[in-house]
Amino acid sequence: MFNQFIVVKNFKVDQFDVEVSWAYENESVRDLHDETEEDFVEMERRLEAGIDTHYMVVARVSYDDNLMGLSSLGSCYALDCSAEEDINNGIGGYLADMVEEAVDEARGEAVAMIDRLKADFLS
Repeated sequence: MFNQFIVVKNFKVDQFDVEVSWAYENESVRDLHDETEEDFVEMERRLEAGIDTHYMVVARVSYDDNLMGLSSLGSCYALDCSAEEDINNGIGGYLADMVEEAVDEARGEAVAMIDRLKADFLS
């Protein structure tokens, strides 16, 4: 099933454009969390009541409207808040790591693209 992602943040890192978006998680919290550590009945009650949010997040990094890097994280659980609030608060430190990973991938792709362009057009 395709999820409709909702954009929360847009910003620049060096010459790259970064977009952070989220969508509701398709899978049940029961399927994605350790049963020995979680109270699923309470989690499901809170999700149904709209108190908490179970979601996935994606950081997309582009240059000149071309996707160059991507990082995603599933089964995020926003306790007592919306996905937007959790993302704006950094997802417990995970967001910075995701953006760094996606930007690193974008930099590597940019270097590889330069090498391909040189080989294709300057040889």
